Amino acid sequence: MILLRRIIPWAVLSIMPILILVTGFDSQNGFLRLIHFGQNFKEARIQEIRKMDIPDVTPWGYDGQFYAQIAIDPSLGHEGLKNATYGELAYRARRIGLPFLAFCLGLGQPFLILQAYVLLNFLFWILLLITLNRYLNLNTSRGFLLAISILWSTGTLASLARSVPDLPAVAFSTLALVSGSQTGANLFIGIAALFKETAVLSFPRVVWQEITCRNHGIRKLLFSALIVFGPIIAWSIYIYFRLPVETMLGSGNFSIPFMGLFNKVMGSVKQLLDVFSHREWINLPFLFFELICPLSLLTQSVYMVFRLNPSSNAWKTGIGFVVLFCFLGAGVWGDQYAYSRVLLPLTVSFNFLIHEQETGPSFWIWYLLGNAGMSWMCIETAFRSFLIL
Repeated sequence: MILLRRIIPWAVLSIMPILILVTGFDSQNGFLRLIHFGQNFKEARIQEIRKMDIPDVTPWGYDGQFYAQIAIDPSLGHEGLKNATYGELAYRARRIGLPFLAFCLGLGQPFLILQAYVLLNFLFWILLLITLNRYLNLNTSRGFLLAISILWSTGTLASLARSVPDLPAVAFSTLALVSGSQTGANLFIGIAALFKETAVLSFPRVVWQEITCRNHGIRKLLFSALIVFGPIIAWSIYIYFRLPVETMLGSGNFSIPFMGLFNKVMGSVKQLLDVFSHREWINLPFLFFELICPLSLLTQSVYMVFRLNPSSNAWKTGIGFVVLFCFLGAGVWGDQYAYSRVLLPLTVSFNFLIHEQETGPSFWIWYLLGNAGMSWMCIETAFRSFLIL
């Protein structure tokens, strides 16, 4: 009976990833549907991918199709990669962690590499689940609901369903958050940055103690910074010399503070008003969450600022992403699948922090306000699975 009680929370939490896996599988292509290759990029794909009869999910597909092709040759030497990544090879190549792991596990075989590329996200989801269980105790209602807010959030499920590298980076960042070792935390964030470079925004987790403690000195601070920033800097230097004419900067990712958020909220309000005026109710649920998802992220940011707690690893891990939230541009605010992924570390840190600091009604108020808008992908996954299965 005790064993069953321990298994049930894990089984329930696994429902969403399992549904994504089952609905994304077919006997001919395995799990390749989850990479979201786009029809409009078909002729631009590298030769090894064109030889496969890969299903085209939508006309434009999603970002995972670019990272998956980098996995075929993570050295970036393949002559077709620049065209296959829509001229953004250097920008995409910064996130080399997932493509490199997939290449190694796929033993150099393109079909196996792509399968490994998809399934690695699910392995990192399991790693995140194990980490949360150690810290939150999933056998309590509070710990279970906090785990749902992270493992079933739109950012997490979008990473699974669209095969992008955000979730692996968050899994390592969360390991850094709960690590009892300063060196271990340094290492985890350094690794996370190779999956998603914005993971370095968790650097307060690893340098705050050196900054505030006079006994540690500048040498230890520099050593910590080297572990955190060294891997991504070294890889960026490699990219720079390997692809000297390309830029590693994305387009429209940043703006003046809060302008991207303001435009997003106002645009969502306008779209909702259009739905009501034209009675196009089918779009109402998605557009409703397009409005409340940014507001939930705003709630998370406000909490991190006004409940400042430098002694908390959760606060130190997430506060850098509050700054990122303020400066995000139109290129990220396009839809909730994107910005909820980019700010997933903020969501994780927020939920850890309210777990540490809040009790009674205040916990539930912050929990609902901070997480209500992060539920769309969960609803969408359940609905699509019902239609398919």
